[in-house]
Amino acid sequence: MSVTTAASPAVVPRTATVPLRQRALLPVLIYCGLCLAVISSLGVLLIPTIAHAQHVSLAAAQWMLTLNLLVGAISTPVLGRIADGPHPRRVLIGMLICVLGGSLLAATSSAFPQLLVGRALQGLAYGIIPITITLARRHLPADRVGPGIAALSVTAATGIGLGYPFTGIVAEHLDFRVAFWVAAAFSATALAVVPWAVPAASPRERRPIDIVGWLLRSAAFGSGAVVPGGPVAAPRPQHSTRHGDGFDVVGTALLAVGLSAGLVGLSESARWGWGSTQVLGLLAGGALVLLVWSWWELRAPAPLVRLDLLRHPDVAVANLAAFGLGVSMYIGFASVGQLAQTPHSTGYGLGLTVFMAGVVITPLSIGSQLASRVATTLTKRWGVRPLLVLGAVFVTVASGGLALRHEHLWDLLAAMTIFGFGIGCTWAAMPGLIIQSVPLAEVGSATSFNQVLRTIGGSVGSAITGAVLGMQVKDGFPVDAGYRNAFVISAALGLVLLVALLWDAARTRRRRD
Repeated sequence: MSVTTAASPAVVPRTATVPLRQRALLPVLIYCGLCLAVISSLGVLLIPTIAHAQHVSLAAAQWMLTLNLLVGAISTPVLGRIADGPHPRRVLIGMLICVLGGSLLAATSSAFPQLLVGRALQGLAYGIIPITITLARRHLPADRVGPGIAALSVTAATGIGLGYPFTGIVAEHLDFRVAFWVAAAFSATALAVVPWAVPAASPRERRPIDIVGWLLRSAAFGSGAVVPGGPVAAPRPQHSTRHGDGFDVVGTALLAVGLSAGLVGLSESARWGWGSTQVLGLLAGGALVLLVWSWWELRAPAPLVRLDLLRHPDVAVANLAAFGLGVSMYIGFASVGQLAQTPHSTGYGLGLTVFMAGVVITPLSIGSQLASRVATTLTKRWGVRPLLVLGAVFVTVASGGLALRHEHLWDLLAAMTIFGFGIGCTWAAMPGLIIQSVPLAEVGSATSFNQVLRTIGGSVGSAITGAVLGMQVKDGFPVDAGYRNAFVISAALGLVLLVALLWDAARTRRRRD
């Protein structure tokens, strides 16, 4: 017969038995996610300011955003794959060091090329969320994994609403370098606490990495060659989860080329025109390379992304939602930001300053945080998939409401709150679907691919917004019909996603019955 003692967890509060370092793990990981939030908000609003300060055209200054997104899209699956190995803490620390270096380069830039290099290094921050999710999955107690991952998933959305007002203040009243000094401060403080709060996965993680040997083995394994001490390629391709054996160099190169062509084509579509040879050539070439990449990944011995796992119904639904809502979300809040700054003289604009336009986006943070708070309760009652449906409903309602009414400040504030709740529900649900459907050794890779689809969705949404708002311009500003059309497109995309999710839910229920 067991006897409950005074030291038993039944009578001792949990906070008294859990060390401070363990209790600090989730807050530290969330703080790391805020680095991405701060950096992602240093784009659109600062472009005119930087163009003026650096004496470059607006088209050239736009590369500050394009290059950042491009590096993020390429590096995120690579970092996610490496983080699935024995060194996830090292990956996070190394990433924060690079982001800190990029922030310092941008903050001290005296020439535009230096600023671009800094922004490129900051693009590595897009891999923070998948890696923090991997670390949370490995080290958090079982009862805190679900709420912790939900909180991490919506960190980026929360930070967008908080970062835009700050960026607006900088754009209006301060030197643009102040924004990058703040980003450097975030990165430095995160870098200071991560080694203390995040535990090492194994004693091996505390030892130096044999970089030269790892690169030799990676190149040999990717090409099928043999080096002394390296692995021998199997006669038939077999998916490997032994991350120390090699790295998919060919897959990484193909993904980089394909995404680069596609994202550059999307980013420059507003300037070159959707029907231009350059845009069509880049988009077609990028799609072709990505098809070759998919073929390679299904046959590579150690693929960068396990595409066979992405066929799982739950993972496929999560990725569909990531891309679809990425497009719809960006169209919605990008159009709201521009509409808020359109002068009163147009008859439909609110005439707000850059700072106040950023404040209009703030309810996005409130709604997403509220969603992350209730996500755990809703998941226990309904499961994970219904959260995706609920999120699509709120996003569709928000965009549809803006299409019908967007003349007053309260219209925009209410829509951003609803938008935030919908995005928070969806982003909180997607990692849960993925984690319950893939092996633990593939969590980083699978969640990072989901993050890439969000980024690509945002780029597509940006291109659509620029094209729609640029179709009809009067006195230098998009006409009201342009904004209305943008909101209709956003609502239509949300509705299509909602129908697809409902159809998938009905099909799943029939299969189970």
